[in-house]
Amino acid sequence: MKCLITFCLLTIGLSAVQAQVQINKPKEADRQAPPVAPALTRSEVAGLPTGQGVPGANLSAPTWMKQGLRISYRTNVATQSTRPNNEGGGAGAGIITVDIVAVAQGRVAYDTRFFVGGDANNPAVNSTAYGTVAPVGATGVYWLHPQTLQQIIKNPPAGQKISGGLVEINGKQVNAVRVQQGEAAKDGQETTIYYDPQSGIALQILTKSVGSGMTQTSYTILADTRERTLPWKMGRPPSWLSKYKRYTYTGGISMQMQGAPQMPATPLTAVAEVIEVGANYLAMKQTVQVGNLMGGGNQQPIVVPCVVHGAGQLGSCYLPPMELKQLRQGQVLDEDKVLNSKISVIGVGQTQYGRNVVTIAEDSPGFASYYDYELETGMLLASAYQNKTLNQTIQVILTGLQ
Repeated sequence: MKCLITFCLLTIGLSAVQAQVQINKPKEADRQAPPVAPALTRSEVAGLPTGQGVPGANLSAPTWMKQGLRISYRTNVATQSTRPNNEGGGAGAGIITVDIVAVAQGRVAYDTRFFVGGDANNPAVNSTAYGTVAPVGATGVYWLHPQTLQQIIKNPPAGQKISGGLVEINGKQVNAVRVQQGEAAKDGQETTIYYDPQSGIALQILTKSVGSGMTQTSYTILADTRERTLPWKMGRPPSWLSKYKRYTYTGGISMQMQGAPQMPATPLTAVAEVIEVGANYLAMKQTVQVGNLMGGGNQQPIVVPCVVHGAGQLGSCYLPPMELKQLRQGQVLDEDKVLNSKISVIGVGQTQYGRNVVTIAEDSPGFASYYDYELETGMLLASAYQNKTLNQTIQVILTGLQ
């Protein structure tokens, strides 16, 4: 299941908000990490795919599907008006990252994130994201299981055109399986995907849609596939992973305009409710309530059906505590050439509110993220994100656990 998330955890400085964190520490027994946290699946309630009736549900995971793997794409979208006055046209570039957050017990949790910009003139900044939980053999947006790919080559589904051919990836001609669905001139929508024959990963995606006096085309090409060097990506989850069902983060959104006085932050509250507990991941429904400084009450809540949290990422509500304790200030953990970002440890030690944490930052020309993880429990206590292009900051702290 996929779900859009239009909220990012943001802020520049955690020190000003950390003193406000007032939550109960997990008991000593909860801090010990068992070999595998119990799997308390609530998929039927959440509507997440359980494997029953899902194509490819009985297949084993592809060999490339590992925790901490990142698949990155560069994408360009153009809209051309077919109206008499040519109004409504435009173009834009972006980056898409797909992170394998967790793989366990025949299921995979992965996070798909979209960034606006990413070229020499416009640094990448976060736009939207969604989480997915599915059987490891199921078809994803950006891949087909190799066995499924071979099956559709032999027996093409109705409405699809299958052929082999070459496609240029990063200046090289590579073999690919071409799958086309629909025809823009006939159906109003056309999608053509070139897959790698061995892995089933999408190499190139072309879409075209026609309607309402507009023609929109998008071109998405594989930029990189790599295993991120996150030290905790294969670590054991904390035992409290299955204990809490509701996380509440509160904070605010602020923007600094050049030459203008600092405006008060717009308050927000994010409530994350657990809908599935896997062996080493959480799937959550998130509701974000943003206030309105101009009066008239709160804005319409933003409901995100699914976000995923696990060790194969940065920004999860937890990270394995054993690996966190090995981190040292100044340590560079990972670098992403596509996003032009670097993840590093910027602080280890006791905070103003008496909690021992490690602060991990991801910094790039367009954005910066900061995360405070408690060393004993691995729990995310505070998070921050700065959009450097807009001078916008969002900051949140953990204020409740149930």
